[in-house]
Amino acid sequence: MREFWRQIAPVRSSDRGNITILTIGLVALTLALVLLATTATAVHLERKRLWNLADTVALEVADAAALRSHYEQDVSREFIRGEIKSRISSPRGDQEVFEQLSVGGASAAPNSEYVLVHLRAISQPGPVPWMLIPWASGITIEAEATANILD
Repeated sequence: MREFWRQIAPVRSSDRGNITILTIGLVALTLALVLLATTATAVHLERKRLWNLADTVALEVADAAALRSHYEQDVSREFIRGEIKSRISSPRGDQEVFEQLSVGGASAAPNSEYVLVHLRAISQPGPVPWMLIPWASGITIEAEATANILD
């Protein structure tokens, strides 16, 4: 069998080291692509979790705003932001825990019909050595959700 391969592709002595370097380079490139895909997927899933939290918080804040408007009290931007902050300060499960979770600037009740919740968090996926890339402090993810205020 060895004779067969020597006849088809004879290896010159000057090519022996180059094949090893090429193999190492291809393995490193493949590993980098796998880590990149894994990181992108992890950030995407974190954003989906944040969007689910924003949707839940929007529904709860809309209920609180409906109750407040039922008693003819003003539903202000400060009230909405305060309700959001109080809700995200006490997570109700592991799916609601995020790193540096905060209320975004767009959170408000633009009119008396709906509530807009804007949340911001930091995502740091596991397999990437964060000291070596420009996003050493993490990747900022954001999510917005709206809910109708029903009287």
